[in-house]
Amino acid sequence: MTYGICNLAVTPLRSAASDEAEIVSQLVFGDHVEILEDSQPWIQIKNSFDGYIGWMDFKQLVYIDEPTYQSGINQQHFTVASKSLELTGPFGNLTIFLGASLPFYNGQFCQLGDQKYFVNTTLETISPNEIVRISKYYLNAPYLWGGKSLFGIDCSGLVQNIFKTININLPRDASQQVLQGQDVIWSERQAGDVAFYTTSSDKVTHVGLLVSKDEIIHAHGRVRIDHVDLKGIYNDEQDKYTHVYHSLKRFF
Repeated sequence: MTYGICNLAVTPLRSAASDEAEIVSQLVFGDHVEILEDSQPWIQIKNSFDGYIGWMDFKQLVYIDEPTYQSGINQQHFTVASKSLELTGPFGNLTIFLGASLPFYNGQFCQLGDQKYFVNTTLETISPNEIVRISKYYLNAPYLWGGKSLFGIDCSGLVQNIFKTININLPRDASQQVLQGQDVIWSERQAGDVAFYTTSSDKVTHVGLLVSKDEIIHAHGRVRIDHVDLKGIYNDEQDKYTHVYHSLKRFF
């Protein structure tokens, strides 16, 4: 039990080995992990996709050997770009969601260790100029600290998942994401750029995707579209600015 792949639609990563511990992130179907500590029923893992470390239930993985793990993390896997995708696996039907990956997909099934999951619908491949359309699949998903799915997602998880669908791998947190990409001045902004924000300090704590020059999709209470300007994000419902503008990046 040294390496594994998540074989569920979504599963929590916690800050400690307890059901009562805070959710710090999540795994989605197809995520490859390295097992750092085994204290069954809890294991501490490192997600190879974004380097995040957390504790999870040992029963929520398929276990693989090191050659399979190394092969898996050194190739680009197909990423689900539709709201959901139905698979048929060893335990019956399984519905996975936007942002999940299909390890070793061959056109008919993907393979997680010795488990095969057959794809039952047509797969959607997208180009970078479609990320605004894809981002709107998340509209009205509830905000969830550490979340990475349609059932609950945080601001950086939203941006990370959107770019994952076009094979651009971003770090997990907004404070890490802001260190990547190409700087863009506000007057040259365009849909598809990523805007970063602060609240009460200079630290970047929030992120969203511009869906037009004057609108942003972001997770704040729920995934929503708000107006933006050089001052920050303006929330019509609250009739105030909720986030202070920090910087703008372009990733493709």
